[in-house]
Amino acid sequence: MPDYDFHTLSPIDFENLVRDLLQHELSIRLESFKTGKDKGIDFRHSRDSGSSLIVQAKHFAGTGYKGLLSQLKVGEKPKIEQLRPERYLIATSTPLSPQNKDEIKKTLSPYIKKTEDIYGRDDLNNLLGRFPEVERQHFKLWLSSTTVLEEVLHGRILNQTRITLEDIRDKARIYVNNQSFDKALTMLKNYNYVVIAGIPGIGKTTLAKMLVLHYLRSGYDFIDISYDISEAYTVPEHNRPRVYLYDDFLGRTALAEKLRKNEDHRLNDFILSIRKAKSSKLILTTREYILSQAKETYEVLNSPLFEKPQCIVDLSQYTRPIKAQILYNHLYFSALPPEHVEAIVQQVTYLNIIDHPNYNPRIVEYMTDPMWIGNCHAAQYPALFLQNLKEPFLIWEQAFNRQLTDIARETLLVLGTFYDEIFIDDLERATRAFWSRHRPDLPGKEFQRALSELQGNFVSVRRNHGKDIISFHNPSIQDFVEKYFEKNPDLTISIGETACFFEQLQWMCGRLSTKENICQLIPTLPTMIETLLFSEPCTLINYSNGPRGPMHKGRESLKRGQRIGFLVTLLSKDGFGFIENILKDTLKQMTSQMSQLNLSTDDLFELVKRIVTLESLADLKSHFLEAAKEKLYLSAYWISDLTCITDFFELLPEMFLSSDRERISEKIRDIVRDNLDTDDPQWLYDELFQLEAIEKKFRLGLEQQIASVQDLISEAEERFPDEDDDDDRHGWSGGSQSIGNNELTEMFSTLLR
Repeated sequence: MPDYDFHTLSPIDFENLVRDLLQHELSIRLESFKTGKDKGIDFRHSRDSGSSLIVQAKHFAGTGYKGLLSQLKVGEKPKIEQLRPERYLIATSTPLSPQNKDEIKKTLSPYIKKTEDIYGRDDLNNLLGRFPEVERQHFKLWLSSTTVLEEVLHGRILNQTRITLEDIRDKARIYVNNQSFDKALTMLKNYNYVVIAGIPGIGKTTLAKMLVLHYLRSGYDFIDISYDISEAYTVPEHNRPRVYLYDDFLGRTALAEKLRKNEDHRLNDFILSIRKAKSSKLILTTREYILSQAKETYEVLNSPLFEKPQCIVDLSQYTRPIKAQILYNHLYFSALPPEHVEAIVQQVTYLNIIDHPNYNPRIVEYMTDPMWIGNCHAAQYPALFLQNLKEPFLIWEQAFNRQLTDIARETLLVLGTFYDEIFIDDLERATRAFWSRHRPDLPGKEFQRALSELQGNFVSVRRNHGKDIISFHNPSIQDFVEKYFEKNPDLTISIGETACFFEQLQWMCGRLSTKENICQLIPTLPTMIETLLFSEPCTLINYSNGPRGPMHKGRESLKRGQRIGFLVTLLSKDGFGFIENILKDTLKQMTSQMSQLNLSTDDLFELVKRIVTLESLADLKSHFLEAAKEKLYLSAYWISDLTCITDFFELLPEMFLSSDRERISEKIRDIVRDNLDTDDPQWLYDELFQLEAIEKKFRLGLEQQIASVQDLISEAEERFPDEDDDDDRHGWSGGSQSIGNNELTEMFSTLLR
């Protein structure tokens, strides 16, 4: 039997749970009413005979039995005597003894006729055990239970980035379900993947995590993709279905960040293969405006794959009742002083918040956190709340300028020049370089003091595989830092001039908007490129310690082709002609050493695509392309690697010789015979997709190899059961699209002491 204490449910959530449990228990439909002063009725059922049944839900999880009994005597009994129902039921989150039930029955006699009509905490848990479908529908209930989460997550998170149980519990308490959850779940059921898009702070990641946990409880493993779609294969074999989460898959900021990945084709192919597999689900999130930009930039992404399965989380789906409940839940569960919450209610500020054009769940989250309220008096708190809605970055700007020391501010700015998360050692090195541009070296312990200032509010630090990793505490902080650089363009130049990592140069060059900015760098940028071009990366990705071993964060392997490709991109822009000699020398060296270089096929082919576009360097291109072609053959271990060769010939048909048909066919026969000895159906689906694409392009007579891979997939999928066709809904029933001010007043008045 479940053992919930219901502490993580708001009064509204608790009432809905009681309604659904009693409807199942009594096999009737209960009338529901608006939240607020209920005049003694939460739910009602009337029979044809005219007799009535009234249900009252009392969420006294924190008050205890004495508070419950007092409320029933003083507050409820007079209402019941006015209503005079034939039968009265009460459900409470308070645990009740037999003596407690007898006392309640006596207090509310003659309307409670038997103690079976009194449902305490243990009775409700008993009903949850009898009606597991209700437990599934109210997923907030089990998401917020540490015991259940530990059971669900134990052994099923194959990624080192385990979702923090405390964070999930906190978010589940305030999460308000809406049609986006069911819409996304339907997309996953129909297509096996979904793209969740929306504006910053609207709840994309929270929704994605709720979906992940839905599948975890259904027995799925979890892979968190943090940087590149290739991480989907970091644990190649699995014996349970798997759910992949790729949060902010197009990055959070500039086009340069997206170009750095060069994974549009690989992602497209992965999605096409995952649609066929019954063993995998893929959840992607992105900011909607970045998705729109990417579709204009990448032809591959401007396809039905990124249209039909989209689940846009927008404010039109956050109806007025949903916005109200989000605010209500945040206030109810907040650690704010009671007088601050009461000020919102007494000044009727909740109406202005709910209807504000800048309403955003993330701002609501911050403004109900005591950490960001500071010494604000309760009477001024409503005005402060509205001011931060009017100016969404104000909360960060004030804290950045007033609460942080100079070194803490510069540490945060330097962190903004990296992608997502890095080792603290790397951040310290880059921060010291930036700090020392016009000042003496930073004293030994000052950086650690800066981290202490930032940790918990601005940044998160965690230990992984013996190394400390740092990232922004929340995406909105990174947004603020981006805006800060936009307002202070000279800072971009200063950080670029002191860069310690090639990633910082990419960040800087992606933000240079004028020739004047570029000219400022002519004296220093060539030397910096030569120094950092093949330096150790600081970008972190996931690594596996074996097919079923734990995973950890480590530095991404050096992608030479990608970095040189970035220089090619720069050279094609106005004002960067001064790097041509660097590019020439690098290409000559690379061509002569091609067979010995550690280059992936994807990395090399992306460079080929960039080189082909160059009008200059014609004398170097032919030698480089010949060397690249042979390297692609040499490096092909999987069928997906061979795709780069076929793409190479599509790009450069003049380089396709008659002997290449046999070379490709022989490679494929060898791979199917010797390399596809995996039990991972998702991997095999991906290989099959690539194999069928190659056969379609070149007509090589590979029917036997295709059949062999199909047989391998059938064998691998035998252990995977068909997806449960139970079309559970998770508490969203459509609901009213509007709610009146009087109803909101009654709802928020329940927050008053």
